[in-house]
Amino acid sequence: MGGVDVHDLLRLQRHSLQLARRYRKYYKSLFLGLIDMAIINAFIVFNCRWTRDGERKLSHVQYLKQLHLELSQLQAEDWQQLLRHRGFQTDEWRKGSATQARKRRQRACKVCSVSKADGEARGGETTFFCGECKLKPASKNALAARVFLCNKVKHSVNSVSASCFEIWHTYWENGTLIPQTRNKRKIRARKPKRSTGENGGDADSSEQSGGESGSDSSPHQKRSSGNDDAI
Repeated sequence: MGGVDVHDLLRLQRHSLQLARRYRKYYKSLFLGLIDMAIINAFIVFNCRWTRDGERKLSHVQYLKQLHLELSQLQAEDWQQLLRHRGFQTDEWRKGSATQARKRRQRACKVCSVSKADGEARGGETTFFCGECKLKPASKNALAARVFLCNKVKHSVNSVSASCFEIWHTYWENGTLIPQTRNKRKIRARKPKRSTGENGGDADSSEQSGGESGSDSSPHQKRSSGNDDAI
């Protein structure tokens, strides 16, 4: 079987998994064809990036050898780390609009706070946080230790677009290699403000906050004696 273009020539005539073995079930052969297609696409993208950095292109055989070498060096710990860090949506709620009773409360994304431009007053906000990573908050509130990260592609590292969740875990190594900015921004574990609890819209958040005050200026400030304490 021949190919109609360079992509097909690489996929079908050189080290093809689909042609190396035959199955009675057609979908098994189709699965190997999809793997061949993914490898060729990765090979093309790799050479485009490689030449952009001023390096010479790798041949198809050289790329396959390097790919097999890196895959053979993977250990069980590498896969466990990927499975351990998962994103979860926050269980905090706030009062919604007229058409929606309540909405999930958004918190500042840690990556957006560091990567935002100098002219931006605030970074991005999200409802997703990592279930494994924890900060060291000054307060004892468990919600303050959560690392909120966007699950959308907003920034790039070394000209590679990635989501904030990927940047934090892959490029920043779970927050241990946070780059220094010109304004020397630091990631802080802030205590969440106490919800107002109007019409029951934020009752869940007030219960989770443990009755802490809504002001972050002083930890010794007295609690308000309003109707929130009765919720």
